[in-house]
Amino acid sequence: TKGAITCEQLANMKIPVPPSSEQIDICSRIRQSLEVSKPLRAEIQRSLDLLTERRSALITAAVTGQIPLEEMTG
Repeated sequence: TKGAITCEQLANMKIPVPPSSEQIDICSRIRQSLEVSKPLRAEIQRSLDLLTERRSALITAAVTGQIPLEEMTG
């Protein structure tokens, strides 16, 4: 294993880069994917928030005796 890469080694490295037209295409596809995923992420977050709220309400109801736990454990 090597401890570190020097600046000189890094400067001499050849890093493959796609042509600019391909870079533009890649960026465009990424933007489209992000636009599609934004509403999905928002919906998932709303679902998580609702589940958290319902969990809290259920715990509160159980602790305050609003839910007869004896019936549930059967």
